[in-house]
Amino acid sequence: MYTLLLTIQYICLVGTVLLVMYLSNCRSSKLQTYLVAAVCSALFYMVGYTMQMQASTKELALQGIKVKYTGAPYVMYYMLLFVATYCGTTIHKLFKRFFFFSSFLTTILVFTCESHKFYYTSQEWVAEGLFPHIKSGHAPLYYFYMLFQLAVACYLFYILIKKYQKKESVLVQRQVRRLIITAFGIVLFEALYITGLTGIYDTLSFAYLIALIYIVRLTTRFGLFDFLAYAKEEAVHAMDDGLIVVDDFGQMIYLNQRAGNILSELSFDKNAALKQLKDLAMASKPLLLEPREKSEKGKQSEAAEKGKQGACALQGEKDEAAGQGECTLQGEKNEAAEQCENGENGKTREQAPGPKKVYTLTYQAIYNEANYRGNLMILTDITANYFYTKELKSEVAKKTEEILHAQRQMIGNFSAMIAARDAITGRHIQNASKLVNAFVRVLQRETKYQKILTKDYANLIIDAAKLHDIGKVAVPDAILCKNGRLTDEEYAVMKSHPEEGAKIIETTLKGLESDDYYQVVRDMALYHHERYDGGGYPAGLAGHAIPFAARVMALADVYEALRSKRHYKDSFSIEKASFILEAGIGTQFDPELTEVFLAHVEELDTVIGREE
Repeated sequence: MYTLLLTIQYICLVGTVLLVMYLSNCRSSKLQTYLVAAVCSALFYMVGYTMQMQASTKELALQGIKVKYTGAPYVMYYMLLFVATYCGTTIHKLFKRFFFFSSFLTTILVFTCESHKFYYTSQEWVAEGLFPHIKSGHAPLYYFYMLFQLAVACYLFYILIKKYQKKESVLVQRQVRRLIITAFGIVLFEALYITGLTGIYDTLSFAYLIALIYIVRLTTRFGLFDFLAYAKEEAVHAMDDGLIVVDDFGQMIYLNQRAGNILSELSFDKNAALKQLKDLAMASKPLLLEPREKSEKGKQSEAAEKGKQGACALQGEKDEAAGQGECTLQGEKNEAAEQCENGENGKTREQAPGPKKVYTLTYQAIYNEANYRGNLMILTDITANYFYTKELKSEVAKKTEEILHAQRQMIGNFSAMIAARDAITGRHIQNASKLVNAFVRVLQRETKYQKILTKDYANLIIDAAKLHDIGKVAVPDAILCKNGRLTDEEYAVMKSHPEEGAKIIETTLKGLESDDYYQVVRDMALYHHERYDGGGYPAGLAGHAIPFAARVMALADVYEALRSKRHYKDSFSIEKASFILEAGIGTQFDPELTEVFLAHVEELDTVIGREE
């Protein structure tokens, strides 16, 4: 009997080695990798158990146990990964790590079992029986290992049953049934050994071999390695989008047929073409792919008829010439083929045809369980939509610009109307606008305001300043042009001009101008009479609740009024005007803005035009 069992062990060893060799030559995939790992783990198990069966001493038998446990804990683990991959189930990485480190811990405990009793409480050499062997007493961690193996098996069955219940197809159900039978066979043989029904002989070697042969036959019959890989490859290769895969060193490792065609048209140097594509993708620009020039034979034929022709220069992003016969890569600004010039006569021939294809480029990182592996570039053909959308956008932009021009002209006419009705108010608007311009430029030089006053925001404030008193269009002439001080009733009417201005701006600009421009213009018109302490009008805002642009406008508005002559007063000196501003720090004006204004008051005062 011993000879028969040993022969079976050797048959199992040879069969497992052949399986490893066969699987190693199969198409590489996750399924193939996990199955090879499972077979290799089973091979270590068989080698170790064969060493146990032939051991003549306790020490040799113990070495066999250690070799066996080099693979034993991992067989079911890799089987689980194989099944999960096949079924399309994602195992959380925490579970993966727990399963792996539990297996690894078991291996370490067995390798160091002579120095502790965490796994085996005792190891007794028994010379009697079917063959000499070690009889071991089991510690709690041994039973934990058994429970762990049972948990892995249960999880494996759970994944298979869930897959089977989806009823995706008859073929898939047949494959899943066979995997369930295979897994059940392994669990059954292990249970027979643990319960002692097979005596001292461990039947798992035979069970592993039969199960693995069955799985390999299953993968071969249904082509799980090759068929799925080929199907995916064919689908990717024939897809309409170009697909390029770049490894983590920046080297191109795969491209489908469409991507290959694009690169070949783009440049003879594929690495240079790849770099150009990546630059466009990073800049969010499309690829405009021009057709190549005619062949040399065609060029010679054309030259015989029309004369010697020079190279056709296609405008690049910096309006630099590309080489002869090359396809030129262009971004948004490289929109059409330019004229071809005659090398001898300087004559111009007909304009070259427009781009043949337009692609959007997507460049995204590839991660495998949070580990960076490379990048994927997708080139999507948008030729048809691109030119239609571009033409439509151009038409819409043209019409919008016409409307905005009319609106701004109308707003400008309002300011002109105010100036025509009252020269003082007209001059005030002009001077205050100049003062805001100069003050904003001063603030831009201050470190504190450089982040706030971006170039665009500064220009918005400067452009909007001329409309801050637009509401005075609604003030009657009798009040607006009155010589002398206003009565309380007249002053109340005059105080309505910020709200009237906001209404005019809402009616004429909202929805037509950009949101930023509309908001700044409205803020300056509505809030330039607010006070920093909350005592202003019309909203009674205080502190930084008053928009920044309105706080800037308030300083320029008051300073200009102080330095200019009115019906009821002469112009104040720089010193007196500065003193009044300083007195209003923290009450009427923003303290920090006022300090900057006063520090540069001599410079700012020069922009104010004086009444002749």
